[in-house]
Amino acid sequence: MTDIAPIRKKIIIEKTTGEGGNDLHHCYFLATDDGVYNLYTQHSTILAANIVSGQNFNFTLDDIHFEITNFRIDSLAANGNWKNDVAEPAGSQDGTFQAQSGGGVETDDDVETVAACVPPDAIKMKNVTGGSDKDKLKHCYFVPDEPGGPYTFYDKDCNVLASNLTSGDDFGFSHDSISDWSVTNFLIDDTNASGDWSNPNNISITDTQDGTFQAQSGGGIEETATAAKA
Repeated sequence: MTDIAPIRKKIIIEKTTGEGGNDLHHCYFLATDDGVYNLYTQHSTILAANIVSGQNFNFTLDDIHFEITNFRIDSLAANGNWKNDVAEPAGSQDGTFQAQSGGGVETDDDVETVAACVPPDAIKMKNVTGGSDKDKLKHCYFVPDEPGGPYTFYDKDCNVLASNLTSGDDFGFSHDSISDWSVTNFLIDDTNASGDWSNPNNISITDTQDGTFQAQSGGGIEETATAAKA
């Protein structure tokens, strides 16, 4: 009888502490052998190989160097301390992380915890590109105030970020301690939305982050939502 290889589940980083910890969200560990793991980005690019519990390791993510210490991992969970080389007034950034496995091989949307207040017609941001702050926008959503708009924009915890939005009109909002988010080239209808986002990350105009987003309503997991038409 042929032996069936066990299904190896992703152990996904879902919780971090410390400024800069969001860069690690949705990176994941995957076993290559008993007790040996690789670390990957959320897009399945390898960051570090042959990792074992109790061993410190380091890697580079988006041109930022990270060092992991006090690392512990098993087939269900992982945790440790992280430190990066981002220059801050008081020195480098640091914090902790926690990761855990779920019911199978997850995508970004599978690990979403949907708040009970999110309505069924929510147009959710599911595909966001750009700098590290893109993760702050994932699972934010739009809701039509009435069929055809205008629309209200919410964070994933159902707090209003912007209201009275219409297709073709730029808008701004505050979110996650950043006060100057901007959305341009905004298109939306009752099922889809798309646009460009940017923010200065409260640092300086030369450190502005930007990217794009696509959003879609419905229960399916869409990695490439169709852009809305005005």
